[in-house]
Amino acid sequence: MLIRKKFILYATLLFLLARPGIVDSSSSVTNIFHKGYDAKYESLLNYLETVGYSKEITQFLFNDSRIQYYPNLILTKIPENNVDADEIELEVTKHKTEDFIQEYYSDLVDAEIRYGVEKEAIAAIIYVETKFGHFTGDYRIFNILSSLALSDQEFAIREMRLEIKKQYASSSTMQLKNILSYYENYAQKKAQMARYELANLIEMYINENYNIMELRGSFAGAFGYCQFMPSSFNQYAVDGDGDNKIDLFNYRDAIHSTANYLKEKGWSDSYYSKRKALLRYNYSKKYVADVFLATNKIRTVTNTL
Repeated sequence: MLIRKKFILYATLLFLLARPGIVDSSSSVTNIFHKGYDAKYESLLNYLETVGYSKEITQFLFNDSRIQYYPNLILTKIPENNVDADEIELEVTKHKTEDFIQEYYSDLVDAEIRYGVEKEAIAAIIYVETKFGHFTGDYRIFNILSSLALSDQEFAIREMRLEIKKQYASSSTMQLKNILSYYENYAQKKAQMARYELANLIEMYINENYNIMELRGSFAGAFGYCQFMPSSFNQYAVDGDGDNKIDLFNYRDAIHSTANYLKEKGWSDSYYSKRKALLRYNYSKKYVADVFLATNKIRTVTNTL
């Protein structure tokens, strides 16, 4: 049964990659693959095999010529999308909040009724995350997650140590020791998270026919107008426009998926429940404050409709 399941899964991936629209129209299936995958990914392929993906499948994916390893990604400061309180009003005006609310008002109201999440809060999250879809990120999600997934490997730790010693050359021995210890522990946590998310990304490929090699998003691995991680997509993303597809670069799907996520995380009428749900979305007190502030600003728009 297991062999048959793996064969079917492998055949499915072959079919998906060969389908029009799954790869760039300018590329053939044959010219997007290397002759062999980079050996540094072997430990990652081993992990993916333990969670149900055969080596045949993962080698097939990692042979893609679009695969790129980003060294020392663990040291990169990921910029926050949220904005300072005194910028909210100017930013909301700049990115035409009124136009967005008017165009998707019926979808926001429908999501509010269906999931019990205020339409202003849904719009506020899409605003704070991507400024209503204007800034969604341009990094290949597969490359981000596969690179982070290797952060705890010996070669990656060695690279990281060398880079830290360069960046903190003027630090004392004790300071440098503490910095190295912090990043080594951080690398362990990020690698574990990234491996989990990469497995979920492959699951998106299989279940939703997603072209994961072309899926682009943030440096953190989130994508779409509402910036979901792959695991959040698999658990909470919904089809908002009834076309039998889930696309978080579709505003209606993003609106309903955002509302569904918050509902599933316990959103209700109390401030405490809302705060708790938002922290599950992004564990940052500043993020929560920005969403609440944007919600109030957006309410001044919806009150006029």
